[in-house]
Parts: sequence; structure tokens; C-alpha cells
Amino acid sequence: MKRNIALGIFLFFTNLLYAQNPNEAKMAFQLAEEKFVEKKYNEALNLLQKSELAFGRINPPIAYLRVIITDQLVLSVQDKDEAIEALDQLEKALQLYDQTSGLKELSEEKQMEVYRIKNDFGKRKEMIVAAYYQRHAILNKFRKMIYRLGQQFPSTETTVSDFMDSWKERNWEGPSFSKRSIDLVIKRGSSSFVDYLTTENQFALKDLETYGEGRDKVKIYYAIKLLNTKKYKTNYPKRMLSVAEICGFLGIDEESWIDFTTGSQPLIVLDKNHYKISTDLDPFFQMKNEYFFMAIYKYLYRDTRHECYFGIINGLKTAK
Repeated sequence: MKRNIALGIFLFFTNLLYAQNPNEAKMAFQLAEEKFVEKKYNEALNLLQKSELAFGRINPPIAYLRVIITDQLVLSVQDKDEAIEALDQLEKALQLYDQTSGLKELSEEKQMEVYRIKNDFGKRKEMIVAAYYQRHAILNKFRKMIYRLGQQFPSTETTVSDFMDSWKERNWEGPSFSKRSIDLVIKRGSSSFVDYLTTENQFALKDLETYGEGRDKVKIYYAIKLLNTKKYKTNYPKRMLSVAEICGFLGIDEESWIDFTTGSQPLIVLDKNHYKISTDLDPFFQMKNEYFFMAIYKYLYRDTRHECYFGIINGLKTAK
């Protein structure tokens, strides 16, 4: 690559006699090549554009380098939307290359590099476009799941009283929700509730946290769901949730689970102890100023009275 760059600079210098601003054209071109070597492709393209403006027109070295930079840009991006944009840039770079006069000034090696890129372009475009639509189909499924979970669980960012009312509307198990208990939660900034679980496949509220002592605004809550009322002799052994159990809880099929948890940009992330479901990884929710977070503990909890799984939940809300 160093040899190619050296040849590019030499050819560029031979064209400087025709430049409107030769000094700036030369420096911008050299800096563009340096940024390319550093793999800072967008910076390199911006500098190449400055070089072209200073030169007054496109010349073979500029046309060649633009193709090579955009080709590497396509290969480097992970985001499917960015890949489509980079592909459009490469297509335009190839068109400009074909429209450039004096291409014979370039070495056969450079011309062959561009020819290979042109020859593979159709196949690459087909693959990237297919991946783009596949990614968006997965995102649409993920968004539907988020909105359904957002409706299923009480939202945060409300007063403690409104949150308690929302919990009661679902006929889920919990504390008495008296004015005294609500005032106590606000005063302390958090509260833990005794275990009310008595009904299988029922949720119960375990913990509630506000934004601080004296703050009447719910930040996050902690809920558990009873799976069965089988009696266990001890609190152990605990076991991991199966994929089928998680999918049943989330209301998705196993194919969707694979889509959400695999690939270079998984939408559900597993850390040491939790499956984390968040809108942070989808710009769609950021644009709508909406937020959802749920962390499902990956182990089933067992004690002498029941078996259940539980999660920390921050319901769907509009950011303030």
C-alpha cells in the first residue's frame, strides 16, 4: 500500500501545473492519504474533496483514491444503515472514476484494483441490501415486543400513587398501597415489600425505587413472577432459565430470540447474571424520545415455597 500511495503522490504532482490552488491541493491530497492509512476513511474523503476543489477538477489520482477509500469504508462499517450509505458513496465514486479523463496515467496495477472493485460491486450490493432489509425486519419485531411489554408492565417516570394505581389495575399481587405506604416510599426513596406470591403465573412487586428521598417520581422497580407452587426441601439448586421460558415470558418465538441475541449488534445482551432488554441500541426510540429497560435474572429462584423468576424493570416511558 505504501508503494501505491507513493505512485499516487507522484502522479498527483505531475497534474499540479493545472491546479487553481496547487499548494492546498497537494497538502490536502497528501493528508487524505495519511488518513486513509490510519483507517480514518470519512476524514480522508473530506480532505480529498478539499483537494479536488483546490485543484479545480477531478484528476486520475483523486478519482482512484476516492474509489479505494470508499471501498474500505464499505468494508469497515458494521451498522447496516451506514453500510447502505457507504455503498452509495462507492457507486458514485466508481461513476466519477469512469468519467475522469486521462486514466491511462494510472499504472496497470491501480487500474486493475478499480476494475476488481467494479466487477464485484453488483454482488456486494445485493448482499448488503439483503442484510439491510433483514436487519430492519428484526428491528420491527423488536419494536413490537418493546411496545407490548411497555403496555404489559406499569410505566416509570410517574408519581408513586399513579404507579400503585397502575399496578392494581393489572390485578397483580402486592402490598396494600395505602396512603401511609405510599408516603413511606416517597420519604425513604425506596421500599421493599413482603412476598405476596400465592398464584401461579402471577407477578408481585418486590422493590420500588424513586429518584431519591422525598422525590415523588418512580425510577425503577423490581418484580417477580411465580412459576409454580411446588414445595422444595431447600433453597437450592437454582437453575438457568431455558430459552423456551424466556420466550414465553417475552411473548416471542425462538427464531426471534436468536435474531435478538446474535450478530454483531445484538438487541438483547447477556451480562454475568441478566438478560438486558433496552431501547438504547435502537435509534428509532431515541428519535421518538422513548425509553424502556428490563433486566431478567438468568437463574430461576427457588425457595421452600415456590419457584419464580424475577427482573428489574424500567417501563416504557417518554424521556423528560
